[in-house]
Amino acid sequence: MKSKHFTGALLAASFFTLAWCGVLPAYEKTLTLTKADLESSGASRLALIFNIGGAKVTMLPSADNEVIVKAVVEYSDPRLEPTLDQSSLSGVYTANFESGSIEWPPYPKPPLLVHTWTITLGSYDTDTNLEIDLDAAFSNIDLSALPLTGLSLNVDATSASIDFSTPIGRKASAVSVDCDASYLSMTNIGNTDFSLFHLETDASITVLDFQGAYSAGEHKITATADAAALYAFLPMDTGEHVRVLSDLSVVMITGEGWEKVVRMPQYKEYITEDYESQAVQLNLEIEADVSTIFLNRD
Repeated sequence: MKSKHFTGALLAASFFTLAWCGVLPAYEKTLTLTKADLESSGASRLALIFNIGGAKVTMLPSADNEVIVKAVVEYSDPRLEPTLDQSSLSGVYTANFESGSIEWPPYPKPPLLVHTWTITLGSYDTDTNLEIDLDAAFSNIDLSALPLTGLSLNVDATSASIDFSTPIGRKASAVSVDCDASYLSMTNIGNTDFSLFHLETDASITVLDFQGAYSAGEHKITATADAAALYAFLPMDTGEHVRVLSDLSVVMITGEGWEKVVRMPQYKEYITEDYESQAVQLNLEIEADVSTIFLNRD
């Protein structure tokens, strides 16, 4: 994603200091995407894009059945004014929510900023491909019950918590995550019922909880870790087959029901005793370079 909203994380925390001091933002703007927008276009699918930098981001579900997205943005500099671009092509309605940008050199010290996004996602039933790009952000996101058919998540110099507390009501064909110099926590990932979950993590700490409601069959998880720490928590009611190719890395596999297949300095393979008998199988392939990999089945 590499959008250059700010230079590094220096500006990422600046708005917090100003908010803590009780200074109110000078500007507020509300962006909305409604069901009427979608229906009038005649599109049968929705592409939702959020490209946000240097902000505190909250994204939560809503019971509203008329408004698909409502984003209330508070900001202290007019250059941070957000935009919403909407278009429809070949049956796909695209809504692109994007923050304004400020590019400061690292010195002298940039001014303090307020920049917050409060986003609610309404109740609707249109196949949705969701792309979230966060750069130098602090975020708390709940994507419960969103009708996702695909998800792309890119975080750079960001702290993010993503939850799927209830099933999304669709089968996400692919969930793709790119994590760079960040802390990322994702919980109840199984509620996306993904066919493929792919992670690339670089100089980051990533915590993945794969609990959730899966359809029967095989679900594939692939990950590449470079100078990173990856913690993955796997459910007891699925069978797991794990292959790890590692170089100068620490690999720990804990929990119940594991059988060693191969254990060599640079290659490890494990399978659970109940792999064949479980209705759901998770197949993990991990490549690690100078990283720590921790897998726990519980």
